[in-house]
Amino acid sequence: MIIWGSKSREKVESQGEFHCPNCDGQKRNYSQIKVSSYFTLYFIPLFPTETLGRYVKCQACETNYNEDVLEYVPPTAREKLQYEIYQDLISGMPAQMIIRKLRNQDWTPQEAEEIVYSVTDRNHRVCPNCHFDFHEQVENCSSCGADLPQAQAAQRRETIL
Repeated sequence: MIIWGSKSREKVESQGEFHCPNCDGQKRNYSQIKVSSYFTLYFIPLFPTETLGRYVKCQACETNYNEDVLEYVPPTAREKLQYEIYQDLISGMPAQMIIRKLRNQDWTPQEAEEIVYSVTDRNHRVCPNCHFDFHEQVENCSSCGADLPQAQAAQRRETIL
């Protein structure tokens, strides 16, 4: 009696470093693993019959990823800051308050204004009462509660903080 069949096996093809999304973009060691189906005779795998797939495994957090993760580039510090500013803006915080917050972190007034208004693409809503600038998605002033008019392109104006 001959006993034959198939069995899948994993084999490490390569190893290296990559930016793991689960580890907050930090450089981590990885293993690139190939999964193949093997022909077995008497439960002994003899040779591969087909490749079932490949994946990348982070050795720190043990998360499995598609091979495309090796192309992942983590966001820069500026991109992270722009995302935080965007979140503040769409939550209803006036641009002037965000600029003030950045100035408290030793940004120059020009740098702070530039990065804040770059997030809004220079389109914003201005409160008719408070004269605060809001993201174009915000409909009411968070300071006085007034309805905000439609978004307008920003004119360069002096920010008094």
